Amino acid sequence: MSFQINASYCEELHFEHTKSSELYALLLEAIQLLGWSRGASKIDQITAFPGFSLIPFGEVVNMQINYDKVVVTSSCIMPQIWSFGQNKRNIRKLGRALNHLIQNRTEEQLRQKYFIASSEFIADTQEKVQSDRFKELTSSTSKITGVFSIFNPKPGYYITPILINLNILYFILLGLAGAGFWNYNLHGFEYLGVNLLDLTLTQHEWWRLLTYQFMHGGILHLLGNMFSLLMIGAYLEPLLGKWRFLVFYLICGTIGGLFSIYIHPFLGSVGASAAIIGMYGVFLGLLSSDLIEKHTRNAILSTLIFFLTLQLLFGLQGPVDNSAHVGGLLTGFVLGLISISAIRKENTWNTVKRLSIIVLMAIFIIFFTLKEMPNKANEFRAVIQEFGLNDDRAQNYLRMLNESSDDAIVQEIKIQSLGFIKQNAEVLDRLDQMPIGKNGHYRVNLLRKYLLLQAKRASSEMFWIYYGRRTPNDKKQIEACDTELRRITYELSNTSWTFQ
Repeated sequence: MSFQINASYCEELHFEHTKSSELYALLLEAIQLLGWSRGASKIDQITAFPGFSLIPFGEVVNMQINYDKVVVTSSCIMPQIWSFGQNKRNIRKLGRALNHLIQNRTEEQLRQKYFIASSEFIADTQEKVQSDRFKELTSSTSKITGVFSIFNPKPGYYITPILINLNILYFILLGLAGAGFWNYNLHGFEYLGVNLLDLTLTQHEWWRLLTYQFMHGGILHLLGNMFSLLMIGAYLEPLLGKWRFLVFYLICGTIGGLFSIYIHPFLGSVGASAAIIGMYGVFLGLLSSDLIEKHTRNAILSTLIFFLTLQLLFGLQGPVDNSAHVGGLLTGFVLGLISISAIRKENTWNTVKRLSIIVLMAIFIIFFTLKEMPNKANEFRAVIQEFGLNDDRAQNYLRMLNESSDDAIVQEIKIQSLGFIKQNAEVLDRLDQMPIGKNGHYRVNLLRKYLLLQAKRASSEMFWIYYGRRTPNDKKQIEACDTELRRITYELSNTSWTFQ
């Protein structure tokens, strides 16, 4: 099965009895008429950019002049398998504009237009380096000629297929281990690599910042991430080089994981999206330079910003961990900025030296952050322990019922039990301010009901004893509270605080 990773459409436009110089002038006017931006030009070739479009995410139109015909190719700038007919429409628009101009331009006007344009050839050759860089940037996409070639490492496309293969392999192994394939049930499989603060930081299992990047929450999660990795990898790896691409990918994913456990300490994080969006951030950083021809750069930049905006907006929905996305994106952008000069003056020794420095700095930042990061899991455990101690003291009167005098029990309830219940209400207020997730806040609400019932039960017990155990309503109230407390205690036993 053969396909193109960059959707394109090619067509020959014939203009009999029209000189190549006149065709050149006509193409320049047509580009201006259509409102397209003109890129690099040669004596027989013009490149134009139709501008931003939602579907596809932008295109480049290459016009090759050959005597009295023009070979026009419209391609998606970023790797995109389908253009939904936009490439074909670009060529048809160009053809109509040319036919219109042929009927409304004299030979003398075209000759003058060509004379002015010919003076630009020399200036355009100064952008040859950027133009060549653009060709290098897209060269690996032409090597992906079939489905199986996606998984086959080759020069210019080496690390990307290896990463794709590792993600798929780990997904299959986890599925066979019992995690499932359509939607992972990660409970019980945390030990296989989930990034969770209580494991990564508290248990010092720092390797999880790497392994979580190869775990996914289901087949759709995997396919979405691998498609995004294919798109950016095929485009960016030949520009960065395989080792720089790999190092940046892992650093973006790792620092994205740090953001995740800091913002969501009680949620497990899995997926390659932090690393992948980090690589889009690297590309964004590189686009702030003149490594790529300016018109190509502007077209890619608008496409990239639109894609990243969609990703981050999507991250606001449901269970998506947007904190990891933001962490990866910011890290990638910084890495892209500091790589500009290295890519401009590429040399093996400098590459090794710079990469070594980046790796050492990244390791220092990661371990320093892990050491200084507040352990919200331990803070949470301390608060839960405080609640448990207060609750045990609040119920001490129950142990005194058959051993102490009535006056001592009443004093215990009035001074101790109700006081500790009030303290626990304040403890729950503190818990509600912690990032404990939807399930955690639900559990806090259950505990509030539990405290109200404890207060009601203690008060009823106090009045029941105070009035000589002769008030039937207090006795019924105690029994009703006991029944409801058993129900809430059972419900609490079936909800958890961590890994929601």
